[in-house]
Amino acid sequence: NRHDEEIACKKLCLLMDIIFSKVAMYRHLVNNEGSNTYRIVHCGTKGSRNKRPLFYAAFSFLLQLCLTGYVILENITSAHAMSFRNLPLAILTFIYSAMIAWPGITDSRDAIKLYGKFGLLQSVDYFVNTVLTLVLLFSGFFVIMIQESFIEAVLNTAALLFIPEIDDQLPQLLGLDEEAIIKNYLNYQSLKQFNIVMEMDEKTVDKELRKRKNKSIGVPFCDYYLTNIEEQAAYPEDGINFTPYRFKAEKNGNDGHQIYPSNFVTGSCLIRKLVWSYTTSAKYAYSSKPRIGYLRIEMMSPHNKPIEIRRKGVDDECQVSDVKHVLEGAFIITCFQMSDDIIRLRVCGSPNARDFLRALEYYSLWELNSTATRLLEAEASKMGSFEKEKARSNIRPDFDHYISMGRVASSASYDNEVDKKGGFLSASKLGLV
Repeated sequence: NRHDEEIACKKLCLLMDIIFSKVAMYRHLVNNEGSNTYRIVHCGTKGSRNKRPLFYAAFSFLLQLCLTGYVILENITSAHAMSFRNLPLAILTFIYSAMIAWPGITDSRDAIKLYGKFGLLQSVDYFVNTVLTLVLLFSGFFVIMIQESFIEAVLNTAALLFIPEIDDQLPQLLGLDEEAIIKNYLNYQSLKQFNIVMEMDEKTVDKELRKRKNKSIGVPFCDYYLTNIEEQAAYPEDGINFTPYRFKAEKNGNDGHQIYPSNFVTGSCLIRKLVWSYTTSAKYAYSSKPRIGYLRIEMMSPHNKPIEIRRKGVDDECQVSDVKHVLEGAFIITCFQMSDDIIRLRVCGSPNARDFLRALEYYSLWELNSTATRLLEAEASKMGSFEKEKARSNIRPDFDHYISMGRVASSASYDNEVDKKGGFLSASKLGLV
């Protein structure tokens, strides 16, 4: 009945939030190399009877604590005066140590999500990667300054840089398969939470949803299959690869546009507006996979010129439709394939740059480089100013900036051509799944 459907939908939202949190955790620990001895030991011993890895964590902690204590004692007991000839090395070592220490200090929030609650391993992890690191940062500076010979200063520099890295390097030295341990732990936690959610009653589900309140849950981020390609996994050997595509406009009329895939989102991937027209031909009149004969791409960067892609060759039976369709917001193209016409085109994105940023972070999708981040933040700021102006004037703009999966705006502002049946095109007409 309707009531049971509502409860099932709420449970699905909870489960999806759990999945995305686990994906984000895997990305942090494995892809971003955010693991260390204490976190690997936690993953390896949680839910397991084998507690032997706790010895590795105890050994790493005692070794780092002992070495840091000796550094402090060297400063206290040494009778040597500071030698300013060691100042350049001391400053450079201080800067490099700060660069190494900073990620460990700033990822405490992710560490809390991993451990789940306050415990011994979490306390040791925080103490080693925050307190001991800061102590070594300042104590090490003075240890280098009081060395009498250059070689002693160099050797002490190497030792000071090694101490904070012990807990990061120990799992590899012990031959532990970090990725497998982390995967097993995340699978164990996911199944455990799945069973808990499935046994919840309505009140408990509502309480858990309120507790997990997150502005990014449900943030719009849709796939638009403009050529109606089927939903499937990537098969690079068949030319099917879902990854952000970068675009570079031709410099003269002979080079052609450069379109190539990327492993992360750059400024040359971000699109503000897409305008396209399908082909009209008796040959493809009843095809479930329409082809695109004209595509205009307006990039988000103001320095990039619009890119126009037209069908190749001459075919009297196949022409480009006069009806133009429009997508506006923040998008990237994740699948592109062309012969005479564009036969595969998959676009994903959000109605605005703010939602796009939140979606990439929440759904743990592709990484953003600094240029792309700046462009999206600038676009989000511009959109915020536009919305404030719109609220003050209470005047509806010429086109709708917010596009849902089921509605794609057909703009009258481009060549004064609109869809004959109305201002919006249905998903089935556009070939959207």
